[in-house]
Amino acid sequence: MGHVYLARDTGLDRQVALKLISAADPSPAARGRFMVEARAIAKLTHPHVVYRIGEVSNHPSIASRRIWL
Repeated sequence: MGHVYLARDTGLDRQVALKLISAADPSPAARGRFMVEARAIAKLTHPHVVYRIGEVSNHPSIASRRIWL
């Protein structure tokens, strides 16, 4: 469903894992499933959960803690 990239949150000056939908033009249904995933993950209490959701170049995104070295 998506790809995960190492990115920098420039507002908070920290590295994050950024997940984006892999489709070139995400459908409303794909965007809806992505948001359901983000909301489900955000309900967890764990240091690796969602920091924020947003969009990058018209692709929904989920930013979370970077967990690899």
